[in-house]
Amino acid sequence: MNHKEFLYFILYKAFIVLREEGHFLKNKKTFWISDFLHNLPMELKGANSIEEFQKIFSTLQESASYEGMKKWFDSIVEDFDLTLQMKKNAEDSSSDTD
Repeated sequence: MNHKEFLYFILYKAFIVLREEGHFLKNKKTFWISDFLHNLPMELKGANSIEEFQKIFSTLQESASYEGMKKWFDSIVEDFDLTLQMKKNAEDSSSDTD
């Protein structure tokens, strides 16, 4: 078994299941997020360079604008940036005590 391929595939399938459940239960947020992201694992699987990852990000960002997901996407980007900053601050503090 190719474990890397399987991990991408299981993420893809999980998003499909969540999308179906969101549709069935009329949970718009779950449906739209899973619909928005369900192809992402397979796209990531094929990416091999920084440029390809940047293209995937840009495409996702652009799609967010068209699909009414911009506010959600922007909040995730902000959360990610904040998390990176907190990690950097923690690493800086750790190196100061060494």
